[in-house]
Amino acid sequence: MVFWYLFALHFTASKGHPLMKNLRDVLLITIDNDAEARLILMIATKAGMRVYRSAQRHGATLDEETGIVEFAQTVDLPCIWTIEMPGEKTEAMLRSSGFDLTIIDHHTYGDLDRVHNAQGARVPSSLEQFLQHAKITKTDLARLGFDPLLVYGIGIMDDRYVEGLRRAGYDKPMIESVLSYREELERQIDPHYAERLSAAELAWKNRQIHNGVIVYASDNQLSISRLVSTIAIQHNVESKPSIIFCRGGKQLFVLNILTAQVERLNRAFPGRYTWTYGGGHCWGLNNEKSPKNLWVTIDSKDLVDLLTQAE
Repeated sequence: MVFWYLFALHFTASKGHPLMKNLRDVLLITIDNDAEARLILMIATKAGMRVYRSAQRHGATLDEETGIVEFAQTVDLPCIWTIEMPGEKTEAMLRSSGFDLTIIDHHTYGDLDRVHNAQGARVPSSLEQFLQHAKITKTDLARLGFDPLLVYGIGIMDDRYVEGLRRAGYDKPMIESVLSYREELERQIDPHYAERLSAAELAWKNRQIHNGVIVYASDNQLSISRLVSTIAIQHNVESKPSIIFCRGGKQLFVLNILTAQVERLNRAFPGRYTWTYGGGHCWGLNNEKSPKNLWVTIDSKDLVDLLTQAE
């Protein structure tokens, strides 16, 4: 049975806030599986929006959200915004049902490009897009009880990482504050955060370097990619090309590579469940969402060779 509910937790909508009038016709359908998504939920709830929170974890899709079209019809609001839940079949059903659908995303999923807008320009993080669509200003954020610098920091970090924060004018103490806030949000979401952190620290301790690429591996059945990336920031190697084998190879993440290398990976592993992130310089693969006969079992040396080979 699919688990869903109108988002409540311990957040309270600001019933008298003028943003409610602007957003009262919108149903927000979103994940809640990382700091960015949690913050969108918090802001939306404070602004008085109606919110549907998916219980799907990493790799969530709208097509796997059973009953979502019927739920939207029951709520009967004219506008629907989705956050990082691709699903072209269900999106088409929502549109054909008469809903004005806005897709908020900044990733690619195989051949499905949600990194670029209709004009071909790169879009910012989902959090930044959400604020733009909702017309929530920095002043509004402060009125709702949020620190605008931290809010935008979470969005920038999700899309453009530490270098993006630096380009946006965040100094070292501000970056540390963003990272602390991200940890606070992720601890809210994840009851296994401490175990995940221990697994990430072990992967860091046992890391290897092949041809200039840092390789991390973990057999723990919790994904460690975000926490390994945070540890890399703490050790000033966050911009180095890296490979993270998670969950005994069920998930694979390749970070800080050229867009040409991302394209090479997509060509090498067609038909798998893959996505890009990190401003187009990171690539992920989820074997469990790929056809069983197409599971990737490449070892670290062969993967590094693939990344570093001459065209």
